[in-house]
Amino acid sequence: MLIGAGEMLSPGYTNVQYTWLHLAPAPGAFPNGFSLVMGTLVDPLSGLMLIVVTVVGFLVMLYSIGYMHQDHGLPRYYAELSLFLAAMSGLVLSNNLLEFFLFWELVGVCSYFLIGFYYEKPSAASAAKEAFLVTRVGDVMFLAGIFIYFDHYALAGPAGLGGWAANGFVFVHGATPFLAGSMGGNSTLLTIAGILILGGAAGKSAQFPLHVWLPDAMEGPTTVSALIHAATMVAAGVYLLAVTSLFLGFTSFDLLVIVAIGGFTTLFAASMAVVHPDIKRVIAYSTISQLGYMVLAIGAGFAMLGLFHLFTHAFFKALLFLAAGSVIHAVGTQDLFKMGGLRKTMRVTAAAFAIGGLALAGIPPFAGFWSKDDILAAVYSDLGAHPAYWPFFLMAYAAVFLTAYYIFRVWFLVFSGDHPRDPTLPHAHEGPWVMQVPLIILSAFAVFGGLLIFVPSFDNLLLSGNGVAGVPPTYGTTQIVLSAISVLLAAAGILLAWRLWGNGRVFVLAESSPAQALRRLLLNRYYFKVGYDWIGQKGVYTVARAADFFDRFVIDGTIRGFERMFAGFSDRLRRIQSGLVSDYAAYVVAGLLTVFILLLFVAPYVVSKWGGA
Repeated sequence: MLIGAGEMLSPGYTNVQYTWLHLAPAPGAFPNGFSLVMGTLVDPLSGLMLIVVTVVGFLVMLYSIGYMHQDHGLPRYYAELSLFLAAMSGLVLSNNLLEFFLFWELVGVCSYFLIGFYYEKPSAASAAKEAFLVTRVGDVMFLAGIFIYFDHYALAGPAGLGGWAANGFVFVHGATPFLAGSMGGNSTLLTIAGILILGGAAGKSAQFPLHVWLPDAMEGPTTVSALIHAATMVAAGVYLLAVTSLFLGFTSFDLLVIVAIGGFTTLFAASMAVVHPDIKRVIAYSTISQLGYMVLAIGAGFAMLGLFHLFTHAFFKALLFLAAGSVIHAVGTQDLFKMGGLRKTMRVTAAAFAIGGLALAGIPPFAGFWSKDDILAAVYSDLGAHPAYWPFFLMAYAAVFLTAYYIFRVWFLVFSGDHPRDPTLPHAHEGPWVMQVPLIILSAFAVFGGLLIFVPSFDNLLLSGNGVAGVPPTYGTTQIVLSAISVLLAAAGILLAWRLWGNGRVFVLAESSPAQALRRLLLNRYYFKVGYDWIGQKGVYTVARAADFFDRFVIDGTIRGFERMFAGFSDRLRRIQSGLVSDYAAYVVAGLLTVFILLLFVAPYVVSKWGGA
């Protein structure tokens, strides 16, 4: 953490690497040879991520002592959690795309282990497989994008890219840690590569349309959810987009697609969170929505602001998940409509969840306000040059209202009122100190983390990688007005949540209401999961059955047919070896007779036919 803080606030970087594999010079492609390297790059970018990974990881480990102390799989849990954190640390410290991809895959397999930690439960095993398979779709796209970038930069070796041509996928070029997209172009090949990189990021960071796995990933322990949503897996996708934007660059079409995916996902995911009855899944949809803000910022050319929101989001999202874990630990259910009145017996948890909610809603001076509003103001400043961004900017703005509404709907359902709505729930109480201390520390980060923007060196870092040509966004009266509107929208969302759910109230939508159709649509996730399941059952399964038939009866059948044919032939041939001298004498006589006939009748004909010619 200290190394990360030092590098984050300093202008330099440290790059240590060694050659892993060297290819000898070859005419054309490798005139000077080519090396694949493994290395460690600690710069302001990775320093920022190191703080997130190490701080949140440590607090989750500490919290787990109390939360998981009765679990029989505790040794396995800590082993997998430690490997998860090590993989994420290796990812952010990688100095090249090849090494990045190796740790990227390790992060994926660790998420499979941890989401399916309670593998005895069919739902947990299914969720782990779903997460693994959906993210594999993105991973295949990511790997294909790496191949295209490799072919374009490393093999072609264009002028000015000596770092790529000599060292492979290295992110550092010369003495400049941030290239601000100077390697980018507008060729069709680079556009395809950028879309493929976006696919990889969308899979890991659960962006539309590869978002379906993240809500179901709540089948794992709540501490795993906190780590996945705050510091590891979903952060990896945003980090990939950021380093690609800063060191390689995207084409203009790629940037428009990234903005569209990010802006749409903010509103799309937030809409599903407003009706869900599961406390963890509401926060999961919140993560998808907030990641959309980060993707939006990167697509608009403000990668460092996107990472700043990732930084603040990590702390208040970990806080929300761990506070939810305390509630689940106390009452034994995730159903919001069975809870209520818990602020009286769980004051620390109630205060922590409220702080996390205010930060998520973007209420000043909490951390989420500074990073989210910076993104909205920066994207707004770019609308004149890119009017196509307008719809997605408005979607992100509308999501501000929904975000405040759904997170305080959760708070009022859980903590307000006089008593739980389900009288059979056990008497709630705060967890042990090892669960309360992380909540207090994360609450401090959620309150003060955004104030880092007033540290000059940190502010310069945020501006260093922004803008199409490295030009920082202009802030002034417009930013203040935009922030004021954003805060008013958030306040309106909180007020509506209090009006419908405050003081123990439970808003019940009439069955005859036309809004019931919309509610069912949201509860069924716009039927995307149903559609993907149908594609899997009708499409993928049908193709798999056809492939299985072809394998069994065409390929294997052909092999078995040749096997039977040669077996029968050899069986008949071996019977010639009878071991009887009389049989062998008969074979010799038959052979001599055949030769005699050939010489007597066939040979003269051949000589007369071909000899004359």
